[in-house]
Amino acid sequence: MNCSGMPETLFESEMFGHKRGSFTGAFRDKPGRVDAADGGCLFLDEVAEMSMRMQASLLRFVETGEAKPIGATSHHVDVRLIAATNRDLVAQIAKREFREDLFYRLNVIQIRVPSLRDRAADIAPLLRHYLAWCSQEQGAPCPDVTPGAEALLCSYPWPGNVRQLKNMAERMVVRQGGEAIKIRDLPAEILLATNAARSVPSSGGVSY
Repeated sequence: MNCSGMPETLFESEMFGHKRGSFTGAFRDKPGRVDAADGGCLFLDEVAEMSMRMQASLLRFVETGEAKPIGATSHHVDVRLIAATNRDLVAQIAKREFREDLFYRLNVIQIRVPSLRDRAADIAPLLRHYLAWCSQEQGAPCPDVTPGAEALLCSYPWPGNVRQLKNMAERMVVRQGGEAIKIRDLPAEILLATNAARSVPSSGGVSY
């Protein structure tokens, strides 16, 4: 469930469901996300983007394990919640933008994923993975990466993290037509950021 794209007015209906006739436009019973995840996991992405009202509703569910569809009585569901955010929730709490009680309810096991620039050893295997995946999706040949291009990519800071790497891999699959990816084939923002443009031959010469 993408919390950042969920309007506050639809949160309870989407999360917990509603009964037919409970409000204008409710023409049928609708199970909520928690019922769909009963006995399994519900992944809440971008949880820091929830409004305070949405946070209060989620807190009530986390505390009681009871889901209350709109227009119906409460019932128990067994759901493991996994919440993700790219924000510093402690800082959000200090600014009164995230509930402290909800934070401590959710913060049972915390997994911090470092930025891609802080785990350079992951860049090459991730690149090969996404090249293969995008090639299969596009029905196109999978390009190799020359050692020079790979070294440059591993030194790039990747401000967009894995999403940026994935998008670049898809671009390379579409553009290369199966030919090996060389330094000169890399996007301009990567060449400029790594000061590699000066070392790229303008025409002919050695391919790196």
